[in-house]
Amino acid sequence: MTAQEMLDQAIIELGNLKDGDIFIVKDLFKGHLWNKQDRSERLTLGTLFLNFVKQNQDKIEVLNKNSSGQQEYKLIKGWTFKPLSQKNCFTKTRVMELKIVEKGIIYVGIGTSGFDLCEMALRSGADIEKLASVLNQSLVD
Repeated sequence: MTAQEMLDQAIIELGNLKDGDIFIVKDLFKGHLWNKQDRSERLTLGTLFLNFVKQNQDKIEVLNKNSSGQQEYKLIKGWTFKPLSQKNCFTKTRVMELKIVEKGIIYVGIGTSGFDLCEMALRSGADIEKLASVLNQSLVD
């Protein structure tokens, strides 16, 4: 798994944390998955994750490093990382708006009307998979 793929997985895992949770990047992976990764990929992931956090300062706070020298973080607005299906969107969803905001970021507005609109930014393959999962679930239901 590349560092970018690991970053995508880490971002998905943030949706399972609660506001106020303090964590290190390693906590976002199962032990065997983390240990299988090359040390250089893990170090690159740490840099990528810190850059991601800097872009989301209103959602994740950078704390001090722990006694092992690992960067600690605190989740502030964890609900923003939850899959759309857990954000109280209606099951019968449809894409209401889809536009490129800037290079590498696509904005998607989903809902049956403006009253249940859920918004998300597609920045990675993992985000696209989350969107596809929500839309697929709408078709099944």
